[in-house]
Amino acid sequence: MTQAAADVSPRIAMNNTPENITSEIILLPGLCNDALWDPYSTWYTEDPQFGRCAERTVLLWAPCFLLWVCSPFYALVLKRRRYDPVPWSALAYTKVMVTGVVMAAAVVEGVWAGTGGYGSVTTADFLAPPILFVTYALYLSLLVGERRRGKRSSGLLWTYWLVAVTAGAPQLTTAVTTTSRQLPPLLVATFVVQYLGYVVLFVASSVNDVPSYLQRHAKTKNPSPEVDASFLNRFIFFYNIPLIWRGWRRPLVDHDLHDVLPKNSAETVYKAWRSSLDREEGRAWEGPKAPPVTVQTQAKVSVVRHILRQCYTIMLPPFILCLLLEAVSFLSPVLVGWLIGFMEDGEEPAWHGYLYAVLLFVVCQVRSLLKNSYLYGVLVTSVNVRTALMAAVYNKGNKHILYYRSLSLFVGPSALAGLAVIVILIPSSSRILSYTKTLQYNVMTLSDSRVKALSEIINGIKVLKLYAWEESFTERIKGIRDEELKLLKRLALCRSLSTFLFHSTPFLVSVWPFVYS
Repeated sequence: MTQAAADVSPRIAMNNTPENITSEIILLPGLCNDALWDPYSTWYTEDPQFGRCAERTVLLWAPCFLLWVCSPFYALVLKRRRYDPVPWSALAYTKVMVTGVVMAAAVVEGVWAGTGGYGSVTTADFLAPPILFVTYALYLSLLVGERRRGKRSSGLLWTYWLVAVTAGAPQLTTAVTTTSRQLPPLLVATFVVQYLGYVVLFVASSVNDVPSYLQRHAKTKNPSPEVDASFLNRFIFFYNIPLIWRGWRRPLVDHDLHDVLPKNSAETVYKAWRSSLDREEGRAWEGPKAPPVTVQTQAKVSVVRHILRQCYTIMLPPFILCLLLEAVSFLSPVLVGWLIGFMEDGEEPAWHGYLYAVLLFVVCQVRSLLKNSYLYGVLVTSVNVRTALMAAVYNKGNKHILYYRSLSLFVGPSALAGLAVIVILIPSSSRILSYTKTLQYNVMTLSDSRVKALSEIINGIKVLKLYAWEESFTERIKGIRDEELKLLKRLALCRSLSTFLFHSTPFLVSVWPFVYS
């Protein structure tokens, strides 16, 4: 440990900074020749650098671990989608070719490690090439699977490349700016090639691919720009900028609003609901294989369980975003405390303050994006559930109406008596409703005139007292109020009559055919 590090470490240990958490050297003797984490070369210094062990293990394995863990769940999601292949485009060929280049670089790096390199090959150097090669192959298989299932932009693959670019930045800085460590030139060259591939693939993953055949022919007259938006575009809601700009320049009209997404339309939601409900009812009717001892009624289907089973794919992302949002919310106070400690100390390296400020800005922005995406996901989920339930209720109600209409065949001509009651009551109810609206308008007009007169009296109270005009103005206000009370009485009678007709119409329609017969 250098003298500068010895002078800095006791002082930093007394402050409320991250150094209090990690202040020991961590070694991995089975993987690396140097330390995995050395705070005196990473944090307690003016020139921070990660060691080669951390760059070849943690920073390299982290994005691979992310992709490996999420791939099985993502494969299940892709399996649920229908077969809708996306045609090959220049963007797709670019992704495949760049992936082939980084796989070739991993193979070259593996051959270099297998032949002994320049005598400085560690176990981590042996493990890195096969791990990277398998990860690239997994990415390529997911890319092909997405194209076969009509997935034009992937959130998982975009996140993977974002983490890979971020985690590879320290090693790139070390490879470009550091010469004292005498890194093997071939290792530096293969890493630079792979990192450039990371950047290209990250940019390519931020762009949406061409639509499939079914997606091209499923567009409506005024399709939503979200249909052709990439994952990054949807995550930051950038596709709404034209609509916001149009609304800022002039008031929006009906044709400015976009159509509902096909997957969120009532037809699509109800079809999925009906299909899933039919399968659920089939399982409920099957019952146990052995005959029950007691007599049982018709098996019931749990609507709540059915909603969870059908909507878990759209409910899971908002739930995950909510967890991430709560986790990120705890970081802001911690970073603010570290920044305050840095300002009070005044002896820490300057890059600590820049790091705290950048992290605080990034955390605030990520928290805002996660919150917006979470609220959007919750709203879409609630609307889809409500749409499915409303469509199911209306469908069942229409079936019951159809069943009831067949009763007229048994009632005979007497059913016309009930129809006559409906024909008479409908225009009567409409007339009463129209008269009620007129009375409401007149009542509001009289109320406004009364309030206006009272305001004039209050403003000119001195003049009224001077000329003794109190009685005349009192009679004026009283006359307006009496007329208002008359209209309120008529309005109450109309509402009572309308309520009576509303509740008595089904009874009259049902009873009158039997009275007539």
